[in-house]
Order: sequence, then C-alpha cells, then structure tokens
Amino acid sequence: MEENARKPRRFQFSLRSVLILTAFVAVPLAWWSYKVQQKRHAVAVLMKSHAAITANYRDASKVDVMLDQKPTPADIEALKILGPAVVYLIWLDANDVAMLKRVLNCEVVTPPPSGPSP
Repeated sequence: MEENARKPRRFQFSLRSVLILTAFVAVPLAWWSYKVQQKRHAVAVLMKSHAAITANYRDASKVDVMLDQKPTPADIEALKILGPAVVYLIWLDANDVAMLKRVLNCEVVTPPPSGPSP
C-alpha cells in the first residue's frame, strides 16, 4: 500500500488562485508600461523640436530639457508628460518663462545676459 501512496506535492494552487495572482501582477505592470510608453513618445516629440534631453544627475526624478526655440503646444504637452523637469531656455522671453513656470510647475533656467564682464 505504501508503494502506491503518492508523495505530497510541495506547492498546490488552484486555477482560481493562479488567475487572481496573475491579475494582481499584470495590472501594475501594464500601468508602468503605459507610463514608459508615454514618456518615450514625449521624448520623441521634444527631439523632433530639436530639444536636448539629458538625465538630471542632481535629482534622479527630474529630467534636464534644453529648448533652443519657443516651445510649441506639443512641446508643452510633452513636458507635462515627462513630469518634473529642469527646462533650460536659450532665448530670453519673460512671457515664455513665466508661462512655463505656471503651466509646468517646473524650474526654468535662462542663461545670463551676455555682455562685457565688469
């Protein structure tokens, strides 16, 4: 009789448990994948506008974006998707700087005015 006895299995899960576990793992991964896809699209839009995008080494949660022309509405939407960013503007236009600070709630850095040093 002992020869015919089955050895107990180490792990036994019902099909229902496996499906629930799969759903709990799949939902966060799908959300994360969607966010990554949005950020890639935002970077593509900004790169199309000839913006330079680099990692911010002072704060890993931020991105450095250098714009050499006035941002288009598509650029502004892309910057919103990217999240916290430090935006460097090459041109000096106080209206654009104020608008970006208000709309994006980000740090906007403009170069100092060029001129003779004292």
